[in-house]
Amino acid sequence: MRIAFFYACGQFSGTISGLLAYALSFMNGVGGLAAWRWLFILEGIPAILCGVYTYFFLPNYPETAKFLTEDERTIIVDHLPKTQPSSLSQTWNAEQAKALFRDPTFWTFTMIWICHSIGGFGVSKVLPTVIYELGLTGSAESQLMTMPTYTIGCSCLILTGWLIHRGLVRSWVAALSLEAFGCVCYIILVTVESAIVRYIFVTFALACTICIYPILWPERIRAAHGTTTAGLAIGFTNAMAQMQGIVGPEVYESRFGPYYKLSFSVSIGLIGGAMFFISLTWWLIRRQDRKRARNGMSEHDVKDVAKAASRAPCPPEAEV
Repeated sequence: MRIAFFYACGQFSGTISGLLAYALSFMNGVGGLAAWRWLFILEGIPAILCGVYTYFFLPNYPETAKFLTEDERTIIVDHLPKTQPSSLSQTWNAEQAKALFRDPTFWTFTMIWICHSIGGFGVSKVLPTVIYELGLTGSAESQLMTMPTYTIGCSCLILTGWLIHRGLVRSWVAALSLEAFGCVCYIILVTVESAIVRYIFVTFALACTICIYPILWPERIRAAHGTTTAGLAIGFTNAMAQMQGIVGPEVYESRFGPYYKLSFSVSIGLIGGAMFFISLTWWLIRRQDRKRARNGMSEHDVKDVAKAASRAPCPPEAEV
């Protein structure tokens, strides 16, 4: 639930960003700067200040958190899952690094992040352009029309996180369901030409996309055993997600507009690939859990570790 809320706040920024982009469009020429330059400056300053604050005040481990008492530190450390990195762990462990690249889930998680980042998030990098080319609004107003997408995505993510937290649905099932719904949205986008219908379904497609990574992060963390493994796995997986910014705009080039049928078709194929790798990773994780149970850890202990990991936040330094 905490990870879902954390990411939901990040996605809600898309709502504020759309409003801010629209407002700053009226600053074009102020101070001799174009409106888009003002957008970079005014959105960048808070991020820089927060980054400086975080560097000095966000602890890496419970053991180094100055705002905790000694008893609170002990309780937190005792309740961490066994696979959670600690301040006493080695910074670098070559054996852990080798084991990571031999683990099949490392590669399946990587493929989930690649397929989903391009197929699901690709349109997000050019969303105002795609909306503008629907012909419903002008270029400035298209920024405002991105706001519902992120608002719906934020709400959907919090609801999904709550359902998983309460044990009403499993994260794997939720991820597959959302991917399937997003795929249906893209199929509709390929087949219809009504601007209003296309706007509605591109909004819902991207809103579903927003939810996938946060609800799978606990499983990605749980599959990483040890400090070195966690650092490499989370860093590498996050790096693969940046494919959305590298390849996404190429898939959604303006020359494929205004209907973007080819672009949406590519997204359908990639989301289908993401669904395949989500299913495969789920199967591999279950097989690993059963193997650990046979090697001495009871099934009940495995479930306890999984439950604790699903509620534990990402290691801050890995998240950064």
